[in-house]
Amino acid sequence: MRRIIILSIIMLASAFVAKAEGERFEEFRRVFGNNGFENDSVAMFLEQWAKDEPNNAEQIYCQGVFHYLLARPQIEYTDDLKEFENTAMLPACERFGKLQINCYWIMKDHGNGMEHYVKALEYYKKALEVQPNNIELYSNLTEFYLWKYETKYATSLALDMLDLHQADSTRWTDFYDVPIENPNAVVEQHMNGLLGELIQKQEISLADLLCDTLISRFPDNMVYKFNKGVVMINSFRQKEAISHFEQMNVDYPNDGNIIHALASLYSQTGDKEKARQYATMLAQSEEAQWALSGQQMLASMEDFIIDFDAIQVWMQDYAEDYKALEQRFITGDASLTNLELSRIYFGHALTDQCKSEVLTDIDLKSLYEAAEYTQCLDECRKILAQHPASIAALLYALMSASKLEEESACVENLYLRFNQVIAMINKDATDSLKNKESNLLEGRIYYKILWRADEDVFVELLPEDERGKTSFFSNPGYFHERE
Repeated sequence: MRRIIILSIIMLASAFVAKAEGERFEEFRRVFGNNGFENDSVAMFLEQWAKDEPNNAEQIYCQGVFHYLLARPQIEYTDDLKEFENTAMLPACERFGKLQINCYWIMKDHGNGMEHYVKALEYYKKALEVQPNNIELYSNLTEFYLWKYETKYATSLALDMLDLHQADSTRWTDFYDVPIENPNAVVEQHMNGLLGELIQKQEISLADLLCDTLISRFPDNMVYKFNKGVVMINSFRQKEAISHFEQMNVDYPNDGNIIHALASLYSQTGDKEKARQYATMLAQSEEAQWALSGQQMLASMEDFIIDFDAIQVWMQDYAEDYKALEQRFITGDASLTNLELSRIYFGHALTDQCKSEVLTDIDLKSLYEAAEYTQCLDECRKILAQHPASIAALLYALMSASKLEEESACVENLYLRFNQVIAMINKDATDSLKNKESNLLEGRIYYKILWRADEDVFVELLPEDERGKTSFFSNPGYFHERE
Protein backbone atom coordinates (compact mmCIF):
# COMPACT_ATOMS: atom_id res chain seq x y z
CA MET A 1 0.00 0.00 0.00
CA ARG A 2 1.43 3.40 -0.92
CA ARG A 3 1.87 5.82 1.97
CA ILE A 4 2.32 9.28 0.52
CA ILE A 5 2.00 11.45 3.62
CA ILE A 6 5.57 12.15 4.64
CA LEU A 7 7.54 13.98 7.29
CA SER A 8 9.70 16.20 5.11
CA ILE A 9 10.05 17.46 1.59
CA ILE A 10 13.13 15.31 1.09
CA MET A 11 11.23 12.20 2.16
CA LEU A 12 8.49 13.00 -0.31
CA ALA A 13 10.78 12.37 -3.26
CA SER A 14 11.75 8.94 -1.97
CA ALA A 15 8.14 8.09 -1.11
CA PHE A 16 7.12 8.82 -4.67
CA VAL A 17 9.61 6.28 -5.98
CA ALA A 18 8.19 3.51 -3.82
CA LYS A 19 4.88 2.66 -5.50
CA ALA A 20 3.92 5.05 -8.24
CA GLU A 21 1.50 3.23 -10.49
CA GLY A 22 -0.35 5.94 -12.40
CA GLU A 23 1.53 7.73 -15.19
CA ARG A 24 0.39 11.17 -14.05
CA PHE A 25 1.37 10.42 -10.49
CA GLU A 26 4.81 9.34 -11.69
CA GLU A 27 5.10 12.56 -13.67
CA PHE A 28 4.13 14.57 -10.59
CA ARG A 29 6.89 12.83 -8.68
CA ARG A 30 9.41 13.62 -11.40
CA VAL A 31 8.45 17.29 -11.69
CA PHE A 32 8.57 17.79 -7.95
CA GLY A 33 11.84 15.89 -7.65
CA ASN A 34 13.46 18.09 -10.27
CA ASN A 35 12.05 21.44 -9.18
CA GLY A 36 10.60 21.34 -5.67
CA PHE A 37 9.37 24.86 -4.91
CA GLU A 38 12.04 26.66 -6.90
CA ASN A 39 9.61 27.65 -9.65
CA ASP A 40 5.97 27.18 -10.67
CA SER A 41 6.54 23.83 -12.40
CA VAL A 42 4.68 21.75 -9.83
CA ALA A 43 1.74 24.16 -9.59
CA MET A 44 1.49 24.35 -13.38
CA PHE A 45 1.59 20.57 -13.69
CA LEU A 46 -1.17 20.15 -11.10
CA GLU A 47 -3.26 22.85 -12.79
CA GLN A 48 -3.08 21.02 -16.12
CA TRP A 49 -3.79 17.66 -14.48
CA ALA A 50 -6.88 19.14 -12.81
CA LYS A 51 -8.13 20.38 -16.19
CA ASP A 52 -7.59 16.99 -17.81
CA GLU A 53 -8.98 14.84 -14.97
CA PRO A 54 -10.99 17.05 -12.60
CA ASN A 55 -12.53 14.12 -10.73
CA ASN A 56 -9.45 11.93 -10.43
CA ALA A 57 -8.91 11.15 -6.73
CA GLU A 58 -5.17 10.83 -7.14
CA GLN A 59 -4.94 14.24 -8.77
CA ILE A 60 -7.03 15.81 -6.03
CA TYR A 61 -4.98 14.14 -3.37
CA CYS A 62 -1.72 15.37 -4.92
CA GLN A 63 -3.13 18.89 -4.77
CA GLY A 64 -3.51 18.32 -1.05
CA VAL A 65 0.05 16.98 -0.73
CA PHE A 66 1.32 20.10 -2.48
CA HIS A 67 -0.40 22.45 -0.02
CA TYR A 68 0.61 20.26 2.90
CA LEU A 69 4.25 20.65 1.91
CA LEU A 70 3.81 24.39 1.66
CA ALA A 71 2.26 24.46 5.14
CA ARG A 72 4.69 22.21 6.92
CA PRO A 73 7.77 24.47 7.19
CA GLN A 74 5.65 27.30 8.54
CA ILE A 75 3.91 25.48 11.38
CA GLU A 76 5.78 24.14 14.38
CA TYR A 77 5.10 23.00 17.90
CA THR A 78 5.75 25.52 20.68
CA ASP A 79 5.51 25.29 24.45
CA ASP A 80 5.12 29.05 24.79
CA LEU A 81 1.81 29.52 26.59
CA LYS A 82 1.59 33.03 25.21
CA GLU A 83 0.76 31.45 21.87
CA PHE A 84 -2.19 29.49 23.28
CA GLU A 85 -4.88 31.93 22.20
CA ASN A 86 -3.50 32.11 18.67
CA THR A 87 -2.55 28.47 18.30
CA ALA A 88 -2.54 27.18 14.74
CA MET A 89 -5.11 24.43 15.30
CA LEU A 90 -8.38 23.52 13.63
CA PRO A 91 -11.65 24.56 15.32
CA ALA A 92 -12.64 22.39 18.26
CA CYS A 93 -13.91 18.94 17.27
CA GLU A 94 -17.31 18.74 18.95
CA ARG A 95 -17.84 15.01 18.43
CA PHE A 96 -16.56 14.01 21.86
CA GLY A 97 -18.39 16.61 23.91
CA LYS A 98 -16.68 17.28 27.24
CA LEU A 99 -14.31 14.35 27.00
CA GLN A 100 -11.30 15.11 29.16
CA ILE A 101 -8.20 15.90 27.14
CA ASN A 102 -5.00 15.69 29.16
CA CYS A 103 -2.71 17.49 26.75
CA TYR A 104 -3.08 20.78 24.96
CA TRP A 105 -0.89 21.15 21.93
CA ILE A 106 0.18 24.59 20.80
CA MET A 107 1.18 24.97 17.16
CA LYS A 108 2.57 28.28 15.96
CA ASP A 109 2.16 29.56 12.39
CA HIS A 110 5.12 31.61 11.18
CA GLY A 111 3.42 32.70 7.98
CA ASN A 112 0.43 31.45 5.99
CA GLY A 113 0.89 27.83 7.01
CA MET A 114 -2.64 27.36 8.29
CA GLU A 115 -4.03 28.74 5.04
CA HIS A 116 -2.22 25.99 3.15
CA TYR A 117 -3.05 23.38 5.80
CA VAL A 118 -6.77 24.08 5.56
CA LYS A 119 -6.51 24.04 1.76
CA ALA A 120 -4.77 20.67 1.90
CA LEU A 121 -7.50 19.34 4.17
CA GLU A 122 -10.17 20.50 1.72
CA TYR A 123 -8.46 18.57 -1.07
CA TYR A 124 -8.14 15.43 1.07
CA LYS A 125 -11.83 15.53 1.91
CA LYS A 126 -12.74 16.15 -1.73
CA ALA A 127 -10.66 13.15 -2.74
CA LEU A 128 -12.59 11.08 -0.21
CA GLU A 129 -15.86 12.24 -1.72
CA VAL A 130 -14.64 10.97 -5.09
CA GLN A 131 -13.33 7.69 -3.65
CA PRO A 132 -15.17 7.10 -0.35
CA ASN A 133 -13.81 3.55 -0.08
CA ASN A 134 -10.15 4.41 -0.64
CA ILE A 135 -8.48 3.19 2.55
CA GLU A 136 -5.19 4.83 1.60
CA LEU A 137 -6.86 8.22 1.77
CA TYR A 138 -8.14 7.49 5.27
CA SER A 139 -4.72 6.33 6.37
CA ASN A 140 -2.91 9.33 4.91
CA LEU A 141 -5.46 11.79 6.26
CA THR A 142 -4.95 10.29 9.72
CA GLU A 143 -1.21 10.90 9.48
CA PHE A 144 -1.95 14.41 8.23
CA TYR A 145 -4.00 15.12 11.36
CA LEU A 146 -1.48 13.54 13.72
CA TRP A 147 1.41 15.58 12.34
CA LYS A 148 -0.29 18.71 13.70
CA TYR A 149 -1.52 17.04 16.90
CA GLU A 150 -5.14 17.14 15.73
CA THR A 151 -5.80 14.00 17.76
CA LYS A 152 -9.56 14.48 18.14
CA TYR A 153 -9.99 14.75 14.38
CA ALA A 154 -7.80 11.67 13.82
CA THR A 155 -9.85 9.69 16.33
CA SER A 156 -13.11 10.91 14.83
CA LEU A 157 -11.93 9.77 11.40
CA ALA A 158 -11.08 6.35 12.84
CA LEU A 159 -14.60 5.98 14.23
CA ASP A 160 -15.99 6.84 10.78
CA MET A 161 -13.76 4.15 9.30
CA LEU A 162 -15.07 1.63 11.80
CA ASP A 163 -18.67 2.43 10.86
CA LEU A 164 -17.89 1.86 7.19
CA HIS A 165 -15.89 -1.28 7.89
CA GLN A 166 -18.58 -2.84 10.02
CA ALA A 167 -21.20 -2.12 7.36
CA ASP A 168 -19.10 -3.77 4.63
CA SER A 169 -15.56 -4.98 5.34
CA THR A 170 -14.96 -5.73 1.65
CA ARG A 171 -15.51 -2.14 0.53
CA TRP A 172 -11.90 -0.98 0.77
CA THR A 173 -9.82 -0.23 -2.32
CA ASP A 174 -6.66 1.66 -3.29
CA PHE A 175 -6.34 4.67 -5.63
CA TYR A 176 -6.90 2.41 -8.63
CA ASP A 177 -10.08 0.75 -7.28
CA VAL A 178 -8.21 -2.47 -6.65
CA PRO A 179 -9.76 -4.29 -3.65
CA ILE A 180 -7.54 -4.41 -0.58
CA GLU A 181 -6.37 -7.88 0.36
CA ASN A 182 -7.20 -8.96 3.92
CA PRO A 183 -9.03 -5.72 4.83
CA ASN A 184 -9.57 -6.80 8.45
CA ALA A 185 -5.81 -6.99 8.99
CA VAL A 186 -5.27 -3.62 7.28
CA VAL A 187 -7.89 -1.91 9.43
CA GLU A 188 -6.47 -3.55 12.56
CA GLN A 189 -3.00 -2.31 11.69
CA HIS A 190 -4.37 1.19 11.16
CA MET A 191 -6.23 1.24 14.48
CA ASN A 192 -3.26 -0.10 16.41
CA GLY A 193 -1.02 2.50 14.83
CA LEU A 194 -3.39 5.27 15.84
CA LEU A 195 -3.64 3.91 19.38
CA GLY A 196 0.14 3.96 19.62
CA GLU A 197 0.20 7.59 18.50
CA LEU A 198 -2.49 8.57 20.99
CA ILE A 199 -0.62 6.88 23.83
CA GLN A 200 2.65 8.48 22.78
CA LYS A 201 0.97 11.87 22.73
CA GLN A 202 -0.54 11.08 26.16
CA GLU A 203 -4.08 11.42 24.84
CA ILE A 204 -5.28 8.70 27.21
CA SER A 205 -8.97 9.66 27.16
CA LEU A 206 -9.10 9.34 23.38
CA ALA A 207 -7.11 6.10 23.48
CA ASP A 208 -9.49 4.69 26.09
CA LEU A 209 -12.51 5.66 24.02
CA LEU A 210 -11.08 4.16 20.83
CA CYS A 211 -10.07 0.96 22.63
CA ASP A 212 -13.51 0.52 24.18
CA THR A 213 -15.15 1.10 20.81
CA LEU A 214 -12.92 -1.47 19.12
CA ILE A 215 -13.51 -4.08 21.80
CA SER A 216 -17.28 -3.56 21.71
CA ARG A 217 -17.31 -4.06 17.94
CA PHE A 218 -14.72 -6.83 17.79
CA PRO A 219 -15.08 -8.66 21.12
CA ASP A 220 -12.98 -11.62 19.97
CA ASN A 221 -9.99 -9.56 18.86
CA MET A 222 -7.17 -10.25 21.33
CA VAL A 223 -4.99 -7.41 20.02
CA TYR A 224 -7.57 -4.75 20.87
CA LYS A 225 -8.00 -6.23 24.35
CA PHE A 226 -4.26 -6.24 24.87
CA ASN A 227 -4.02 -2.60 23.81
CA LYS A 228 -6.65 -1.73 26.39
CA GLY A 229 -4.22 -2.98 29.03
CA VAL A 230 -1.42 -0.94 27.46
CA VAL A 231 -3.60 2.17 27.77
CA MET A 232 -4.15 1.37 31.46
CA ILE A 233 -0.40 1.01 32.00
CA ASN A 234 0.31 4.33 30.32
CA SER A 235 -2.29 6.06 32.47
CA PHE A 236 -0.69 4.65 35.66
CA ARG A 237 -3.60 2.32 36.40
CA GLN A 238 -1.33 -0.63 37.25
CA LYS A 239 -3.75 -2.49 39.50
CA GLU A 240 -6.49 -2.22 36.91
CA ALA A 241 -4.04 -3.37 34.24
CA ILE A 242 -3.01 -6.39 36.32
CA SER A 243 -6.63 -7.48 36.70
CA HIS A 244 -7.16 -6.96 32.97
CA PHE A 245 -4.14 -9.04 31.94
CA GLU A 246 -4.85 -11.73 34.55
CA GLN A 247 -8.25 -12.25 32.91
CA MET A 248 -6.63 -12.23 29.47
CA ASN A 249 -4.19 -14.87 30.68
CA VAL A 250 -7.17 -17.09 31.51
CA ASP A 251 -8.78 -16.46 28.12
CA TYR A 252 -5.52 -16.72 26.14
CA PRO A 253 -3.14 -18.95 28.13
CA ASN A 254 0.58 -19.12 27.29
CA ASP A 255 0.58 -15.94 25.23
CA GLY A 256 4.02 -14.34 25.51
CA ASN A 257 2.76 -10.76 25.30
CA ILE A 258 0.33 -11.23 28.17
CA ILE A 259 2.80 -13.10 30.40
CA HIS A 260 5.47 -10.48 29.75
CA ALA A 261 3.03 -7.70 30.64
CA LEU A 262 2.13 -9.41 33.91
CA ALA A 263 5.77 -10.03 34.85
CA SER A 264 6.58 -6.38 34.17
CA LEU A 265 3.56 -5.07 36.06
CA TYR A 266 4.18 -7.18 39.15
CA SER A 267 7.82 -6.10 39.09
CA GLN A 268 6.77 -2.44 38.93
CA THR A 269 4.36 -2.83 41.82
CA GLY A 270 6.97 -4.58 43.98
CA ASP A 271 5.42 -8.05 44.02
CA LYS A 272 8.68 -9.92 43.39
CA GLU A 273 7.16 -13.36 43.94
CA LYS A 274 4.51 -12.86 41.25
CA ALA A 275 7.00 -11.15 38.94
CA ARG A 276 9.36 -14.11 39.24
CA GLN A 277 6.47 -16.53 38.65
CA TYR A 278 5.51 -14.97 35.34
CA ALA A 279 9.10 -14.34 34.27
CA THR A 280 9.80 -18.03 34.83
CA MET A 281 6.78 -18.96 32.70
CA LEU A 282 8.12 -16.68 29.98
CA ALA A 283 11.61 -18.17 30.22
CA GLN A 284 10.11 -21.59 29.59
CA SER A 285 8.44 -20.48 26.36
CA GLU A 286 9.15 -22.50 23.23
CA GLU A 287 9.63 -19.23 21.34
CA ALA A 288 13.25 -18.13 21.59
CA GLN A 289 12.52 -14.39 21.83
CA TRP A 290 10.11 -14.82 24.71
CA ALA A 291 12.43 -17.28 26.42
CA LEU A 292 15.22 -14.74 26.17
CA SER A 293 12.98 -12.00 27.53
CA GLY A 294 12.01 -14.20 30.47
CA GLN A 295 15.63 -15.06 31.19
CA GLN A 296 16.56 -11.38 31.09
CA MET A 297 13.73 -10.54 33.47
CA LEU A 298 14.84 -13.22 35.90
CA ALA A 299 18.43 -12.04 35.61
CA SER A 300 17.37 -8.43 36.26
CA MET A 301 15.90 -9.54 39.58
CA GLU A 302 19.30 -10.78 40.78
CA ASP A 303 22.23 -8.54 41.70
CA PHE A 304 25.10 -9.11 39.27
CA ILE A 305 28.56 -7.61 38.85
CA ILE A 306 31.23 -8.95 36.51
CA ASP A 307 34.22 -10.15 38.51
CA PHE A 308 37.31 -10.45 36.31
CA ASP A 309 39.41 -12.10 39.03
CA ALA A 310 36.75 -14.70 39.71
CA ILE A 311 36.44 -15.42 35.99
CA GLN A 312 40.19 -15.94 35.72
CA VAL A 313 40.20 -18.35 38.65
CA TRP A 314 37.21 -20.23 37.22
CA MET A 315 38.90 -20.56 33.84
CA GLN A 316 41.98 -22.07 35.46
CA ASP A 317 39.97 -24.64 37.36
CA TYR A 318 37.21 -25.42 34.86
CA ALA A 319 38.72 -25.18 31.37
CA GLU A 320 36.76 -28.22 30.14
CA ASP A 321 33.53 -26.84 31.54
CA TYR A 322 34.15 -23.64 29.59
CA LYS A 323 34.05 -25.50 26.29
CA ALA A 324 30.67 -26.99 27.18
CA LEU A 325 29.41 -23.61 28.34
CA GLU A 326 30.50 -21.96 25.11
CA GLN A 327 28.79 -24.67 23.08
CA ARG A 328 25.52 -24.05 24.92
CA PHE A 329 25.81 -20.40 23.93
CA ILE A 330 26.56 -21.25 20.29
CA THR A 331 23.48 -23.48 20.05
CA GLY A 332 21.26 -20.72 21.49
CA ASP A 333 20.57 -21.81 25.06
CA ALA A 334 18.19 -19.21 26.48
CA SER A 335 18.67 -20.51 30.04
CA LEU A 336 22.24 -19.21 30.40
CA THR A 337 22.61 -16.95 33.44
CA ASN A 338 24.44 -13.64 33.52
CA LEU A 339 27.25 -15.29 35.47
CA GLU A 340 27.61 -17.96 32.80
CA LEU A 341 27.45 -15.39 30.02
CA SER A 342 30.18 -13.33 31.69
CA ARG A 343 32.39 -16.41 31.82
CA ILE A 344 31.74 -17.11 28.15
CA TYR A 345 32.47 -13.57 26.96
CA PHE A 346 35.37 -12.56 29.19
CA GLY A 347 36.71 -16.05 29.76
CA HIS A 348 37.26 -16.28 26.04
CA ALA A 349 40.18 -13.87 26.41
CA LEU A 350 42.00 -16.62 28.33
CA THR A 351 41.60 -19.26 25.61
CA ASP A 352 44.05 -20.11 22.84
CA GLN A 353 41.55 -18.81 20.28
CA CYS A 354 42.02 -15.22 21.47
CA LYS A 355 45.45 -14.13 20.23
CA SER A 356 45.00 -10.41 19.68
CA GLU A 357 43.25 -7.33 21.01
CA VAL A 358 42.05 -6.63 17.46
CA LEU A 359 38.85 -8.46 16.62
CA THR A 360 39.09 -8.10 12.83
CA ASP A 361 40.69 -6.00 10.12
CA ILE A 362 37.48 -6.12 8.09
CA ASP A 363 35.13 -3.12 8.22
CA LEU A 364 31.86 -4.95 8.83
CA LYS A 365 29.83 -1.75 8.98
CA SER A 366 30.99 -0.64 5.53
CA LEU A 367 30.19 -4.04 4.05
CA TYR A 368 26.69 -3.95 5.50
CA GLU A 369 26.00 -0.37 4.45
CA ALA A 370 27.17 -1.25 0.93
CA ALA A 371 24.49 -3.98 0.90
CA GLU A 372 27.18 -6.67 0.62
CA TYR A 373 25.13 -8.87 2.91
CA THR A 374 26.50 -12.24 1.85
CA GLN A 375 30.11 -11.12 2.17
CA CYS A 376 29.40 -9.41 5.48
CA LEU A 377 27.77 -12.56 6.85
CA ASP A 378 30.67 -14.71 5.67
CA GLU A 379 33.18 -12.43 7.41
CA CYS A 380 31.09 -12.44 10.59
CA ARG A 381 31.00 -16.22 10.57
CA LYS A 382 34.78 -16.34 10.34
CA ILE A 383 34.99 -14.11 13.39
CA LEU A 384 32.35 -16.06 15.30
CA ALA A 385 34.20 -19.30 14.62
CA GLN A 386 37.01 -17.82 16.72
CA HIS A 387 35.05 -15.53 19.03
CA PRO A 388 31.45 -16.83 19.36
CA ALA A 389 30.26 -14.01 21.64
CA SER A 390 31.61 -10.97 19.78
CA ILE A 391 29.00 -8.21 19.89
CA ALA A 392 30.08 -6.70 16.56
CA ALA A 393 30.15 -10.02 14.70
CA LEU A 394 26.81 -11.11 16.14
CA LEU A 395 25.10 -7.82 15.28
CA TYR A 396 26.30 -7.58 11.67
CA ALA A 397 25.69 -11.29 11.16
CA LEU A 398 22.15 -10.82 12.46
CA MET A 399 21.43 -7.79 10.27
CA SER A 400 22.98 -9.39 7.18
CA ALA A 401 21.17 -12.70 7.67
CA SER A 402 17.90 -10.79 8.08
CA LYS A 403 18.40 -9.40 4.57
CA LEU A 404 19.02 -12.83 3.01
CA GLU A 405 15.99 -15.08 2.63
CA GLU A 406 18.14 -18.19 2.39
CA GLU A 407 19.70 -17.41 5.78
CA SER A 408 16.45 -16.92 7.69
CA ALA A 409 17.00 -20.10 9.72
CA CYS A 410 19.95 -18.62 11.62
CA VAL A 411 18.35 -15.26 12.49
CA GLU A 412 16.67 -16.46 15.68
CA ASN A 413 19.90 -17.93 17.06
CA LEU A 414 21.90 -14.78 16.29
CA TYR A 415 19.20 -12.57 17.79
CA LEU A 416 19.20 -14.59 21.01
CA ARG A 417 22.99 -14.64 21.40
CA PHE A 418 23.41 -10.95 20.63
CA ASN A 419 20.77 -9.88 23.12
CA GLN A 420 22.11 -12.19 25.82
CA VAL A 421 25.54 -10.56 25.74
CA ILE A 422 24.15 -7.01 25.54
CA ALA A 423 21.78 -7.64 28.47
CA MET A 424 24.59 -9.11 30.58
CA ILE A 425 26.85 -6.08 30.02
CA ASN A 426 24.03 -3.63 30.70
CA LYS A 427 23.07 -5.46 33.88
CA ASP A 428 26.62 -5.25 35.21
CA ALA A 429 26.81 -1.53 34.38
CA THR A 430 23.51 -0.83 36.15
CA ASP A 431 24.27 -2.86 39.27
CA SER A 432 27.84 -1.55 39.48
CA LEU A 433 26.48 1.99 39.47
CA LYS A 434 24.24 1.10 42.41
CA ASN A 435 27.11 -0.52 44.32
CA LYS A 436 27.86 2.01 47.08
CA GLU A 437 31.03 0.16 48.07
CA SER A 438 32.74 1.04 44.80
CA ASN A 439 34.68 4.29 44.85
CA LEU A 440 35.73 4.08 41.21
CA LEU A 441 32.45 4.87 39.53
CA GLU A 442 31.79 8.37 40.86
CA GLY A 443 28.31 8.35 39.34
CA ARG A 444 29.61 7.34 35.92
CA ILE A 445 28.43 4.34 33.96
CA TYR A 446 31.19 1.90 33.08
CA TYR A 447 30.70 -0.83 30.50
CA LYS A 448 32.96 -3.88 30.47
CA ILE A 449 33.68 -4.96 26.90
CA LEU A 450 36.59 -6.75 25.25
CA TRP A 451 37.22 -5.65 21.68
CA ARG A 452 37.17 -2.09 20.36
CA ALA A 453 34.91 -3.23 17.51
CA ASP A 454 32.41 -4.50 20.10
CA GLU A 455 32.74 -1.24 21.98
CA ASP A 456 32.00 0.81 18.84
CA VAL A 457 28.85 -1.19 18.12
CA PHE A 458 27.72 -0.91 21.73
CA VAL A 459 28.04 2.88 21.62
CA GLU A 460 25.91 3.01 18.46
CA LEU A 461 23.20 1.05 20.27
CA LEU A 462 23.05 3.53 23.15
CA PRO A 463 20.25 6.13 23.17
CA GLU A 464 21.39 9.29 21.44
CA ASP A 465 21.40 11.35 24.64
CA GLU A 466 23.66 8.75 26.30
CA ARG A 467 26.33 8.52 23.62
CA GLY A 468 28.06 11.78 24.41
CA LYS A 469 28.24 11.31 28.16
CA THR A 470 28.87 7.56 28.29
CA SER A 471 32.41 6.81 27.16
CA PHE A 472 33.84 4.73 29.96
CA PHE A 473 34.88 1.20 29.12
CA SER A 474 37.03 -1.34 30.89
CA ASN A 475 38.20 -4.89 30.31
CA PRO A 476 40.30 -7.39 32.26
CA GLY A 477 44.03 -6.90 32.51
CA TYR A 478 44.65 -10.38 31.17
CA PHE A 479 43.03 -9.31 27.87
CA HIS A 480 46.01 -7.05 27.21
CA GLU A 481 48.64 -9.66 28.04
CA ARG A 482 48.67 -11.02 24.53
CA GLU A 483 51.85 -11.91 22.69
